[in-house]
Amino acid sequence: MVSATDQRRLIQEIKSREYDSNDLNEIAERVRFAFQKLGYFKVSVQAPSVTALQPDGSRQIVDVNVTVSEGERYRLKDIRFKASTLFPAAQLRAQFKISDGEIFDRERIANGLDELRSLYCTRGYLDFSAVPETTIDETLHTVSLDVDLDEGSEFRAGKLLVLGEESEPGAKEKLLNAWKPYEGRVFDCGLLQHFLRDLHARPDVTPERIFKTSQNPATQVVDVEITLVKPPIF
Repeated sequence: MVSATDQRRLIQEIKSREYDSNDLNEIAERVRFAFQKLGYFKVSVQAPSVTALQPDGSRQIVDVNVTVSEGERYRLKDIRFKASTLFPAAQLRAQFKISDGEIFDRERIANGLDELRSLYCTRGYLDFSAVPETTIDETLHTVSLDVDLDEGSEFRAGKLLVLGEESEPGAKEKLLNAWKPYEGRVFDCGLLQHFLRDLHARPDVTPERIFKTSQNPATQVVDVEITLVKPPIF
């Protein structure tokens, strides 16, 4: 049974954002996710119903009723990994900040999967994916997680393509020369940030803001494109 304290916290969490009135399924999914964070992995959430409507400027304030059958509360039994070759199982397990025996928290599991992707990205495995499969023990109310890993291939840095108009003579050559030590290196998730530091870019300049990348799965190479603009972005 969900405690009154947890119920109040769940309600405040779900109320903390605005929703599209045409898609109440989003509310149902957020309710489901909130209960699954508390270990109610098999929670049943019925479609929400709107019982009141009140205008508030351009917004509509609604009362929403959601019927929930939380079911049993589950704990994590263990996490196992399939097709792992690059990292030891202990290092993979360490990416999940949840211990065996703890309440099975869907959010912490999702965060662990994100951490796995970040770990593989440090080695240039940009196409890495992880597919979790759950096995439920209805007697002990535990969940085992088997994570099937598709490690993909290691990518390396390819060419730098400089487009646009130079803000000053030699800007393009400067960029190309600065890129030479990077070409052929493992394209990890921090490579472009390191490149910006070598260029003495401003702290607020991020790779996503100025670089475009293109991956070639056949050659496992990532080419990088930058467009020069006036005034200079660095």
